[in-house]
Amino acid sequence: MINMKYIAKKAGVSPSTVSRAISNPNMVNEKTRNKILKIVDEYNFIPSSNARALKGKNTNIILFSFGDDINSIVKSKFYQVLLGKIQEKYEQNNYNLIMSLHVKQSEINSIKKLNSANIIDLTILASPEKKDKRIFELNKLEKKYLVLGNPKMDFDFNYIDFDNNYGGKLAFKYLKKFNPKKYLILGMKKNYDVISKRIDGFLSESNKDDNIEVITEIDPKNVKKYLKNTKIEKNTAIFCLCDEMAVETSKILLEKNFLFDKDFFCLGYDGLIDTFEYKNKEYKMKSIYQNIDLYIQNIYDASIDIINENKKVNKLIYPEMIL
Repeated sequence: MINMKYIAKKAGVSPSTVSRAISNPNMVNEKTRNKILKIVDEYNFIPSSNARALKGKNTNIILFSFGDDINSIVKSKFYQVLLGKIQEKYEQNNYNLIMSLHVKQSEINSIKKLNSANIIDLTILASPEKKDKRIFELNKLEKKYLVLGNPKMDFDFNYIDFDNNYGGKLAFKYLKKFNPKKYLILGMKKNYDVISKRIDGFLSESNKDDNIEVITEIDPKNVKKYLKNTKIEKNTAIFCLCDEMAVETSKILLEKNFLFDKDFFCLGYDGLIDTFEYKNKEYKMKSIYQNIDLYIQNIYDASIDIINENKKVNKLIYPEMIL
């Protein structure tokens, strides 16, 4: 049976320490608190109302839900930087961030149980899909949450997002000036809201005479596998939906003796990789830039507004070009 004593034994602490970590997290040192809360999440433990006594009061605990495809997310440099900085931001302000690493239906169950137990002040949903089930569940539970994205839903919800459609438009305008014979868009899971919007923005700036091929469901770390059946000719403009993919694609074409920024023009997304090296030569990346520090500040401010005042938050942040 999963109870307070069981959680305490797994964490190597007393049951009273577990109780404090849940009901008064600031009374427990950070290392111990994080260890306990991780086990609480792992076992989907719902403490009794007597142990919690939390109704009507904040816990300073925020749940960060990655989404279904954790493997793709943790490979992303954008998420690596984002998660490190966002955890630091919340901890500096005495909030404890629980990283939920469940997949698919287990993620829904974890969100439902932790929120139903009233130990979560706010749930942050990353990498939302179209018609994301996590959003449906939290809306049904009438719990406080913030979505890092703006997928189309049948109801209003709180979100902070980069304007990915605008980012796609910027990408087309930049690549068009090279007058390429062909445009190639390379992306990850198309079901992700951010990916579909970047593609839609790009396509909305084009016309029917533009030769555009879109390839999605690509692992950014294994681009070669996905391009083996794609013929890339000289004077091709390539829009990669993350910087890692742009670097790998550029290296593949350099290996074929294509000239960088002459035989092909490659544009990344995120603005986190300035340069890359190939055969002892350094190449400068071009990218759509997303200001992560500004993003995190907006996420934090929105969180506080939602938790303390139950304010509605709908905000888009515009990306920029890096040349």
